[in-house]
Amino acid sequence: MILLFSLFWGAIPQDAPAPNLLAANVIARVNEHEIQRKDYLEYLYVRFGKRGVQELATDWLVREEAKRYQILVSDALLRERVAQREAEQKRDLSEEDFEKGLQQNGQDLSLFRTGLQREVTQQILLEQLVLKTRLATDDKIKQAFHFAYGPEGNKVHVQHILIMPNVLRAELIRQGRKPADIQGKELQELAEGKANEVFQELQNGMGFSVMAKEFSHDRVSREKSGDLPHYNGRLYGPAFGTAVKALQPGEFSNVFKTGAGFHIVKLVARTTTLLENVRGTLIQEILAAPASMQEIQAYRTALLEDAKLQLW
Repeated sequence: MILLFSLFWGAIPQDAPAPNLLAANVIARVNEHEIQRKDYLEYLYVRFGKRGVQELATDWLVREEAKRYQILVSDALLRERVAQREAEQKRDLSEEDFEKGLQQNGQDLSLFRTGLQREVTQQILLEQLVLKTRLATDDKIKQAFHFAYGPEGNKVHVQHILIMPNVLRAELIRQGRKPADIQGKELQELAEGKANEVFQELQNGMGFSVMAKEFSHDRVSREKSGDLPHYNGRLYGPAFGTAVKALQPGEFSNVFKTGAGFHIVKLVARTTTLLENVRGTLIQEILAAPASMQEIQAYRTALLEDAKLQLW
């Protein structure tokens, strides 16, 4: 028996107008049997359970909440964000290959874009709802204060140079040494010797920033001249903290060892800030910051938990 199967929004002639799936009562035909839209919806409910209904309810809740706060999504912003999401999905695919992939997943370009519009609209509404309802609590103010001005308002700005035995080991292997022949003691001596050479250059007047960029193995800070502008007193352990405490602004330490390798640290500045002097600025920054994914998800979850949702 020849099976004739037609999805009214997928397997139609390329030059035919795509019918509106949601408006059609008959959405497919198998041989002479017509599949009704209500039958398809019932199948989806049985096949995938209540998750889709829950998502639909959440979408409605978000839209109703947005109405309550008089939040609207501009057409320009929606088009921009949908185009951005579509470009991310396409990546390097041609338009033809992208549409073929959609068809393999039971979609066409029109349906895909409609789905994106719904997702993006909800995302924008949630972002705006977070901003509308966010509070600058004491905990958030203290957290922002510590991040910007250091623990209890004591900010320590340092630079450092780090020579790591493991990096030297990789260099020796690239030079032809066999890994089994490289001993830990040798690496420790090489790293300490290299750090002492750097220290001597610093004593001879070489700039700390220049030496950090050229010799430090700390990839995070190296390109920033060894800069650690928000040193928190814990990074690299107690030996590092002890060295920093012993310095005055502008001074650099002797070579010392931590679990990461051999360091030289320079104290750039110590500053103390009172919370009350910057509280207003911190509140403005907290309230104006873009909504985070954690905030958006928490808001979405809270909406659903607070609603009187019954699923049958």
